Amino acid sequence: MIILGTKGKRNVVGKGKFYCPKCKADRSYEHIKTGQYFSAFFIPLFKIKDGSEFIECKSCETPFEMSVLKMTREKVDFARFIEIAKKQIAAGIPVNEVRDNFISLGMELDAATKILHEITDGEIVLCRKCNLMYS
Repeated sequence: MIILGTKGKRNVVGKGKFYCPKCKADRSYEHIKTGQYFSAFFIPLFKIKDGSEFIECKSCETPFEMSVLKMTREKVDFARFIEIAKKQIAAGIPVNEVRDNFISLGMELDAATKILHEITDGEIVLCRKCNLMYS
């Protein structure tokens, strides 16, 4: 009796280091491609269908899209800081303070001002009593 069928299979096609957004640290990864294989006696013989392709963190085992390899700690931290800045402005924190936080992270004054202008849609008002800017 011959047992025929199909079987899913994971192939590691590469390894390396990347910044894992879940672990928030540099970690090892595996580049994995999956596929459906024709099998005889439960042994995969040849691929009959392509599956997915992804990056898997070896520490947390989370799968990510391939684009995660283009991310850096700085890009992730900066994007997170912009989200925090949006929440701070929405909570009523003066735009001046948020701008100073950008500058303390090494951003130029012009760049910080431009980003805050985009975050607030240019709707910044100067309080004449405290001389602080709000959105």
